Amino acid sequence: MRYILLILIGFMFIPVSAQELKQRELKKISKLGIETVHINNYGEQFTNDFRDILRADRKRKTNKTVGIIFTSLSAISLGLGTAVFATPVESEGHGKAYRDVIGGFLIGTGAIEGGIGIPLLFVSKKRKRERDRLIEEYYTQIK
Repeated sequence: MRYILLILIGFMFIPVSAQELKQRELKKISKLGIETVHINNYGEQFTNDFRDILRADRKRKTNKTVGIIFTSLSAISLGLGTAVFATPVESEGHGKAYRDVIGGFLIGTGAIEGGIGIPLLFVSKKRKRERDRLIEEYYTQIK
């Protein structure tokens, strides 16, 4: 009976500590320009607002990174595909056919990667506006 009581008391404190922001999250919030001096006095609503801001910022960074990677791969693939098409082939047999297939494949791959990467960069800008809107809402709540 004593062990069951100790286990129940231990579980009572878990949700309370889960609502506080970690030191790493506080650093990220302060990098965004939000004052973090009296953050623990604000309550659960403000903690949730901070987590929403951090979530939007994390999504923005992820979309931007993946968008830059795909856009760079697109430029490389398009450049290599164009270079393969531009190289002269001395025989008109299988060499020209392979060159055309490889060049076309690289250009097609580059176009697809660009079709993925460029919209992700635009979504990153949308997430930045969303993050900025959440920061503005936070500032209007504390005034």
